Amino acid sequence: MHVDVRPHPAGKAWESWQAPEGVAFHPPEKKVEPELLAGLLAGADAVVALNTSAELEAGIVGRPVLTLAAGEDAPGQGGSLHFRYLLAEEGGFVEHAETLDEHFGQLQRALAEDPLAEQRAAFVESFLRPAGPAAEALASAVEDLASSG
Repeated sequence: MHVDVRPHPAGKAWESWQAPEGVAFHPPEKKVEPELLAGLLAGADAVVALNTSAELEAGIVGRPVLTLAAGEDAPGQGGSLHFRYLLAEEGGFVEHAETLDEHFGQLQRALAEDPLAEQRAAFVESFLRPAGPAAEALASAVEDLASSG
C-alpha cells in the first residue's frame, strides 16, 4: 500500500511533522496546486480529507472519500455550511467517523468494495454537475451566444 499526504496550505501543524517510512509527504508550496492535487487524486485508491474542497475534488474523480472528526484542527468541517451536505448520512458521499477505530473500519470497507460508488456518482451529477460535464455546458453556452448575435 502507498500513502500520500498533502496537508492543507493554511495549516501550520504539518511544518514540523515527519512522515513515517512508506509515506510520501507533499508539503504545499502555494495555496493552489491543481496539478499536484489532480495527480494525487488520480493515483489514489481512497482519499481521507479534512477539507471540503479536497473531498469534492476526490468525488469528482470517483474516489471513495472519508473524513475523521478533527474538531478545531479542521475548521473546514463544521465551519463550512456545505460540509453536512457532503456526508453520506445526509445524502452525500463522504463517510465520517468519530473515532480512529470507526475510521479504519470504513477505510478497509472503502478499499475492498467502495460501497458508496453509486451514491457518490449521483451526488456529483446532481450537486456538482447539474448541467452535465463542464465542457459540454460551456460549448452549449458558446453556441447559444454565437447564434443569438
